[in-house]
Amino acid sequence: MAEESTYNYCIREGVLIPRSSPNASARVIQPLSIQLYLTEEGYIAVSDLCNITELEKTMSEAVRIYLYSLIDELVWLQKHTESLSEPLREELNRIRAYIRIV
Repeated sequence: MAEESTYNYCIREGVLIPRSSPNASARVIQPLSIQLYLTEEGYIAVSDLCNITELEKTMSEAVRIYLYSLIDELVWLQKHTESLSEPLREELNRIRAYIRIV
């Protein structure tokens, strides 16, 4: 059985994540750790903030697409705040603790 390779990628505080569609760039307000798992298909990016996972061919693509998905999730959660279940409100608060839409 092959051993799984795991990498941690840290996004520094102050980093701007540009996102043109939707027009919602975000800034990292405290360091954010992303775990990357090497699989036969590529790299899977995950973090403790929410249930988003991204599979891409390279580490940098996995991190970039994961961050874009995180912004998309934040935008959606903020738009639907009034109707969110308690677990989704908690997810919204976790994400807001790390990134802010600018």
